[in-house]
Amino acid sequence: MNMLLLLLCLASIIQDEDPLKRFLNSDDRQLKYIDLGMEFAKSVEPDLNAGRWREEVRTLAGRARKKIAAAKNAAEKIQVINDVLFGDSGLTSVVLDDSLEGKLINRVLHNKRGDCMGLSLLYLCVGEAIGLPLFMVEVPGHVFVRFDDGKSPRNIECTDTGKEAANDFYVKLKKITPNEIQKGIYLRNLAKKEVVGVFLRNRGRHLKSLKRYDDACGSWELATAFYPSYGAAYIDWAELLRERSELDKAIAVYAQGGRKASHDWRVWNNYGQCFEEEKDYRRAIEQYQQAMSLNDGSDVLHQNLAFSHYKLDDRDIAKKYALKCVELNDRNDQGHFLLAVLYYHEQDYDSSERHFLKLLEIKPDHAEARRQIEIVRRKKAENKRGE
Repeated sequence: MNMLLLLLCLASIIQDEDPLKRFLNSDDRQLKYIDLGMEFAKSVEPDLNAGRWREEVRTLAGRARKKIAAAKNAAEKIQVINDVLFGDSGLTSVVLDDSLEGKLINRVLHNKRGDCMGLSLLYLCVGEAIGLPLFMVEVPGHVFVRFDDGKSPRNIECTDTGKEAANDFYVKLKKITPNEIQKGIYLRNLAKKEVVGVFLRNRGRHLKSLKRYDDACGSWELATAFYPSYGAAYIDWAELLRERSELDKAIAVYAQGGRKASHDWRVWNNYGQCFEEEKDYRRAIEQYQQAMSLNDGSDVLHQNLAFSHYKLDDRDIAKKYALKCVELNDRNDQGHFLLAVLYYHEQDYDSSERHFLKLLEIKPDHAEARRQIEIVRRKKAENKRGE
């Protein structure tokens, strides 16, 4: 199926009742990855010959089953699937941004390539068919597979031919906070309904890229029904509404996210940005403080608090947050801009100039900084003449 036909199929199915809804009331323990994978594909390609692709998955599982009996431990069992998928079948990894081409099992099998979602889902289908305890795991912008028999869990990175990757690798790469691990936002085994939510979030992002905005919102809304605490889906949904100037609706989505995903600091941070956009800085600060209670190590969050306090003329508090912002990230241009302005108000023109210069080092084309630094230099010259 070419890309145009894929898009036309997606357009038609979204207009009808979403077939994935039938899983909403299912017992998670009774769901099978192969059924989910086929329905994901059919939600995009309704005329799909699912039997053909189920047979291909059964064939792969059969090859793995013949070899698995000789495997003595978890590492050897994982290697069996790795050999079947990435060796014998020659599957490779590809980054396709918001496209669904690499996320659907039938497309992965046909093209011999997939992204993290598609390869992981196929891996889960094959592994489940031969009785391995496998789960999908999510980190920001990425998913992978975990073998977890309750004794010695092992992460399986499908974009790297199934090689093992420690949790610390993902923590450092994706800058995951201890709270995000403790609260189960990232790096935990997902239930199968939550996997449906992850797929629906990705489908929503694809629909947005096609400018099918109402359908994208519908996909994200359904994602939160399958995965009620899924902060990333609330954020995608609400941010599209903000982009469309539907701020009241965005605030309503964030209010729901604040109730259902109260452990996710990003939800509270973005919720605050909605009130900031409305110039309701006190309510913005309330949401930012909620976010701060979950993650006090974000430079962007300190930047947002600094800005809102500045707009309320709480300059000392604004300065405290702005200083912490650039301490956390010396490349945060907005933090340097705020400090430059605050020092200007204090008539500390040397410090103001220093932060404007740092901002221009980060963003050489920042027109406002170039204009302001000239004002600061004139003030410095005036002071020098008056000495």
